[in-house]
Amino acid sequence: MLLLRKSKTLLCLVLAIVFVLTSSISIGGAFAAGTTVNKPIIGQVKIGTKSSINVKNVQLIPSNNKQTLAFTIEIVNNENKPIMFYDYWTKVKLSNGASIPVKLTNVNVNKSEISPKTSAEYTYVGTVNRNTKYTDVIIQLIKWDFSVANYTRILGSIKMPATYSPINNAKEVFVEGTKLSVNYTNFRTYQLEEEKRIEFDVEYLNLGYRSVTIPKYKYFYMTPDNYLYEVTPVKTDDVKIQPKAKVKLQMKMVIPTAVKATTGSISLVFNDEQSKLEVPVLTSTVKLAATAIAEKPVTLGTEKGFLMNNNKYAVRLDSIKQLPWEDENIISSTVTILNKTPEVLPIPDILGVYYLDGVSIAADKTKKTQITSGVGIPANGSVEIAIHTKTAYTSPFTTVKLELNNQIKTEGTDPFKEKITTYSVPRVSFENFSKVAVNDSVIFNTGGKASGYKIHSLEAYEGANDYLYNILLEVENKDGRAAALNKLVAYFKGQNDNYFPVKISEVKDKINPNSKVIVSLSARIPSYINTNSMKLILGELIDENTYLAASEFEIPIQAQGNVDGSLKNLAIYPYKLSFGAMTVDLDRNATINFQYELSKLNEYQSVPDGHSIIMEVVDKDASYTKEFKFETDLLLGSQKQTMVAEMNIDNPNLKISQMDGLKINIYDQYQGYRKLLGTRIIYAIMIK
Repeated sequence: MLLLRKSKTLLCLVLAIVFVLTSSISIGGAFAAGTTVNKPIIGQVKIGTKSSINVKNVQLIPSNNKQTLAFTIEIVNNENKPIMFYDYWTKVKLSNGASIPVKLTNVNVNKSEISPKTSAEYTYVGTVNRNTKYTDVIIQLIKWDFSVANYTRILGSIKMPATYSPINNAKEVFVEGTKLSVNYTNFRTYQLEEEKRIEFDVEYLNLGYRSVTIPKYKYFYMTPDNYLYEVTPVKTDDVKIQPKAKVKLQMKMVIPTAVKATTGSISLVFNDEQSKLEVPVLTSTVKLAATAIAEKPVTLGTEKGFLMNNNKYAVRLDSIKQLPWEDENIISSTVTILNKTPEVLPIPDILGVYYLDGVSIAADKTKKTQITSGVGIPANGSVEIAIHTKTAYTSPFTTVKLELNNQIKTEGTDPFKEKITTYSVPRVSFENFSKVAVNDSVIFNTGGKASGYKIHSLEAYEGANDYLYNILLEVENKDGRAAALNKLVAYFKGQNDNYFPVKISEVKDKINPNSKVIVSLSARIPSYINTNSMKLILGELIDENTYLAASEFEIPIQAQGNVDGSLKNLAIYPYKLSFGAMTVDLDRNATINFQYELSKLNEYQSVPDGHSIIMEVVDKDASYTKEFKFETDLLLGSQKQTMVAEMNIDNPNLKISQMDGLKINIYDQYQGYRKLLGTRIIYAIMIK
């Protein structure tokens, strides 16, 4: 008999441990510990002579293809001795016979003993399929009993009645033993372009005798047809509520315009870390605002204030522009964020949504770039950001709307977008390119680096069916540190807003402070294009395929070639080339002997290379050419050089009698294109 008693005691201990391991969970999510709700009793079983176990607050909350099931049991001890919680446990079955595993949440998880004349509540959670209804749920209450088979005795099975509703008009929760009433008030609905923004207040009233911190619950709005939308608090700071005091938490949510519901319910839930489930605590019916407030768009330059963490900010749309990019256009808006307080404030996460004639551009195609450097906004100061996207260059829109939202990050939830305002700008009000006259310069500030830009000269080279248009651009580092050349984007803009992409030469080394380099900007232009009114569009890239602003440069007139035959001071930047005496020796071929002087300017830290000199000998309808490369074939200083034109002359005497001089053309060759620099006729011809 003694052995049997010991065996039963040991078995009881083992089963209790198994129960704890399979039913209890970590209390790591301590913010919700001690949260219970005042709910009517759904079903009851008697234990002992005076005590009972009550089933309360059965909740279902949908989540994709499943639902979270939560329910509370209350053990009421009216005896004169303690009741051990681990003597009892629960099973959940559905009307189709399926068993549903449930776990004990962290509410009262450590309360294993219910003292005489007290009660305690325990909440269980599990998952069921999306089609499960309340009336399918059956909760079995079980007691360990070693005098029966399997050592368990079912005390009772409670099936949800057909009239059951999770809605509780009492709207009260207990936080760490303190009763709080919960009420939802002041609903406002704002009609956006394709969504509705709903704002309301959650009002907590402390009905207890000590202060508590309101747990960081999650809130969900459920439509009458069970679509679920997350509600986000405007502030996520801890909020403490004193006895008899009332606090209001501001809430916001966004739902599609297609959702026409004006009623529904709001569920208050907490995250259970062990099960990774969202456990519903309280569900209340709500009535939304019947009429949506249509917000009127504002215009360029209008300030719109907003609050973040009780700090006053404002935004202002300063400009919107359209920039060419390959076969698209970049739409870029400059937005100023203003700090309306005497203290330094963090920069809000302002996001934008574009609408072209009412049609939205996908959010993932709209980017934000901070123009003003820094991590905060100075007291009573401001920072600039750019909000930009791309559209097909053929888009025929007439009006752009830019909706500005403040993205608020909340702990443990996805960021919430709070709308600030919408700007409406007709296309005709877009900002034009800033103009830069001939011989003038412009300064760009990108990524905290200041660079000056000025057109040095224009070179046009003729091809068979097109021209090579080449601009030498002067770039100056305006900063006090050596810096790499900012990545540039450039187009030649012709009549009727035709844009020709430009190839930009590379500068390998960093540019020293206050030093200058020359960059080559070249493009092939069809010969039928009128280049008289051609402009240069120049901007600085912020990444591989985006720039935010550009300037339009007037292009200077190309310097005329040498037409007087002197061949003096021929400019092929950075070189100057002058030809002296030229003579011709005839035998089977013509050998041109010439003197030249080559100089090189060194006013720039770097200049593009790739130029060479082509000497052409013209004899009636025949021509002969030779390429001379700078600083290899043509050396700096005063030098002599020759060119042999292989004419295959049979009779030099006859040939010289038929010649009235020999024509020499000098060309600048670049990227396979040529530009005539000058011409000379040589009369000093001798037979060799």
